[in-house]
Amino acid sequence: MQSNETIERFLDRERPPFNYERQLFNDHFCWVLPALREDTPTPYELEIQPSSKCNLRCEWCFGTALTCGKLPDKLGSEEMRTIAGRVADLSDEEFGIETVKFCGTTGEPLMNPHTAHTISMFKNLGKRVILFTNGVLLDVEDSAGIPNLDYVALGDRLNVSLDCGSEETFQAIKKAKGFGRIVKNLERIVRRKTELGTDLDIRLSYVISTKNQAEIYQTAKLAQRLGLTK
Repeated sequence: MQSNETIERFLDRERPPFNYERQLFNDHFCWVLPALREDTPTPYELEIQPSSKCNLRCEWCFGTALTCGKLPDKLGSEEMRTIAGRVADLSDEEFGIETVKFCGTTGEPLMNPHTAHTISMFKNLGKRVILFTNGVLLDVEDSAGIPNLDYVALGDRLNVSLDCGSEETFQAIKKAKGFGRIVKNLERIVRRKTELGTDLDIRLSYVISTKNQAEIYQTAKLAQRLGLTK
């Protein structure tokens, strides 16, 4: 009885669209139930922030206001392999990490040269892999001449923060050039996805401000032309 009351309180904390607890319960109830009963199941998702550095300076990012120094990139290829091995070991009969997500609170994940290759490492372990990126460095090649986007195309979801529909607005809100390069990278990864026959879910993110609100429609049309998912 007490357990049922705990679950109901958990589910009814907020109403749509802010009912994250209910969404979490619906998607991952087998993890939530034991946690509410004060057990300790294995996490269903691992979030890796491979770099605190970024190649852009988006106006809304609090990283641009930090006065402290950026943390050095400590996750090299060996560290990534160690993490992958521990993820593979961290499971029991019922639970295990299902999703590995590469993102950054203040940094761009692809600023770390080992991020893209690690996607294939986790895919080989049967994990769902998600990458959040600004998309500028998708065309950068590794020492073998393989571009980041070849590895990224093997993943399950790619979320690119474009936030505008023109180079002029891009430079105004991100303080660097890159709009045209990102569009070309998206065209290339869509082609690569088709060539490899993968199910990569490619999405654009858009943080709305007074400087870019007029370009929402043209960005949506761009996403449609490119054949993106959302």
